[in-house]
Amino acid sequence: MDKSKPEDSRRENNHQMKVNSTAHSLTIKMLSLLAIAIATLLIIAGFFINTPEQPLFEVIIKNTNVIPSNLSSINPQLSKILDMYCKSAPILALAFFLFARQYLIIQKTQGLRVLIKTLLAFTILYFIIIYYLLLHSSVLNEYGALLRFLSSNDYLLTLFFICVYSACYVLSVYYFSFVYAVVKLTRNR
Repeated sequence: MDKSKPEDSRRENNHQMKVNSTAHSLTIKMLSLLAIAIATLLIIAGFFINTPEQPLFEVIIKNTNVIPSNLSSINPQLSKILDMYCKSAPILALAFFLFARQYLIIQKTQGLRVLIKTLLAFTILYFIIIYYLLLHSSVLNEYGALLRFLSSNDYLLTLFFICVYSACYVLSVYYFSFVYAVVKLTRNR
């Protein structure tokens, strides 16, 4: 009777448990950093709602006037401040990725050609989403009913920018990780 098969099975199970534990730990860290960023956004919104005449806010609005923004015509100053903060989401995602990449465990489950095609499609999707959420100028009140509703008051506007920040951050972390995995698999080929 061959005793190596049960031992190999146990070794594979231990490896899979380690992979799952690492992935879970990285997910918790990624979401914890996102929670800190959202808390910061809430603090900024709270300060602005309570004291909109802060000199710092006026300086930010004045100095970022030429940068494209998603604005609400009901409160353009708050939307400008929160939109400028949202532009930091990919930078925070890159910082997290640079920390986390050493813990990434890359498993090749698809052929290299499929991975490259998927990367190209993901790149197009990523840049379209980032462009419309962070680099495109728009007045939220002029779009669909949902955006008009979300820009109707300061609290819903803050919720909208929390969603924008979260989407940009998570999508950027996954994009950087996917690019890294494809490059690493291509080099190891």
